[in-house]
Amino acid sequence: MSTSSENIAISRRAVRQVISVVVAVLILFAIAILIITVARSLQQPDPLSGAINPNEYQAVFLTNGEVYFGKMSAGPGAQFYFLRHVYFLQTTAKNGKTTSRNLVRLTGQIQGPEDFLAINRSQISYVENLKPNGQAARLMSSAP
Repeated sequence: MSTSSENIAISRRAVRQVISVVVAVLILFAIAILIITVARSLQQPDPLSGAINPNEYQAVFLTNGEVYFGKMSAGPGAQFYFLRHVYFLQTTAKNGKTTSRNLVRLTGQIQGPEDFLAINRSQISYVENLKPNGQAARLMSSAP
């Protein structure tokens, strides 16, 4: 009876090279996962964009004290917010006392602006969603 065994000889150097390549690939994969995880944790979701009701009007209070009214939406990356159908509050005073407040359409200004504002997120103090039956929302809805 004859028995033949087929043996393949693999050098230790070749085994070490294969192991080195596998370890290098695993390390690169782990680094990629770590980078993705860190990048996702640094991206803070913007709570403002989630609080905006796109079907209603908003009052946007800026850090400089100005207030604008209109329909707000978040821009890409939420660094800027867009306001359309823009109004602002015009206050008339006499002898230091407020005599009247009126909503004025932005497009009615002498410089003839478009009905659009791009507002930097850092300039927004806070935003209020307006009720559809509130006085400001009714006035804006009925305007041409």
